[in-house]
Amino acid sequence: MKQRIFNILLPVVELAMVLVVSTAMLMYGVGKIIQFDHFSHVAKPVSELSGMELMWTFYAHSKPFAVIIGLLQISGAILLFFKRTRLIGGMLLSTVLINIILQDIFYDVNRGALWAAIIYQLMILAIFYIHRKPVLETFKGLLLPYTVKIDKRMVFIIAGGIVFAVVFKFLERLITH
Repeated sequence: MKQRIFNILLPVVELAMVLVVSTAMLMYGVGKIIQFDHFSHVAKPVSELSGMELMWTFYAHSKPFAVIIGLLQISGAILLFFKRTRLIGGMLLSTVLINIILQDIFYDVNRGALWAAIIYQLMILAIFYIHRKPVLETFKGLLLPYTVKIDKRMVFIIAGGIVFAVVFKFLERLITH
């Protein structure tokens, strides 16, 4: 009986989390696209800006950057909404949300915004847990085929990779300095 209730309740809870996260990410995504049109704190010297003012000025300085972040949030929200693309949407939104959480922490943004982002990320992690079997199978598929056996070919690949990395780094240095 408990298992039956659990099997009925779990999809309801998952859908609720999907609706909460998708709706919030859609709103935040659209907000990023429309809200960063001008510098609101430029008149102040940088040393007088709060962390939040500095971050908002940073976003307002490059409208295309804010638009890209907004479009990623909107895309992730749409992907999360549909069962077939839910895990891809969760991965995309996790990437964006972890960045937002770190910005909120290090730029001392409003604690309510930080906690909201943490809650959304925890909900995505719960969705991943609900679908842990395909998530684990995906990671196994990505990692298991790459067993390392050291042979002459592998030594050649490693040595050649190091040589090319040094050459690429040298070229990078020449081009960028």
